[in-house]
Amino acid sequence: MSRQKIFICDDGPIGEMLCFALSQSTDNEVFSETKSAKAFDFIEKERPTILIVDLNMPEVSGASLITKIRKSENLSSLGIICISAEFNGKEIAMAAGADIFVAKPFNLDEILDAIYRLSA
Repeated sequence: MSRQKIFICDDGPIGEMLCFALSQSTDNEVFSETKSAKAFDFIEKERPTILIVDLNMPEVSGASLITKIRKSENLSSLGIICISAEFNGKEIAMAAGADIFVAKPFNLDEILDAIYRLSA
């Protein structure tokens, strides 16, 4: 698996945990943002290869962020993993354009597997 530039957008402690765990357990560059309203500008500027985004966030929902990314020609290759505890989260995430959905609660291996699948 080649080195990835991973951006995590989650407003809760799971985002912080993921950022720490992924930066410790992989050779990837890992960035995070808790304010979803700032995420799109960061993505345009930094061009991560993978986005891990929570579906349920204040300001800009994960679904809205995914939809905006998918409408941008410059970001069409961005792999998107959506995480959520929402009852119908998978349907919402996939309809917005996510590549992979991972239900909360999850373990780190599920996220690592999703990253691997997007990198293959």
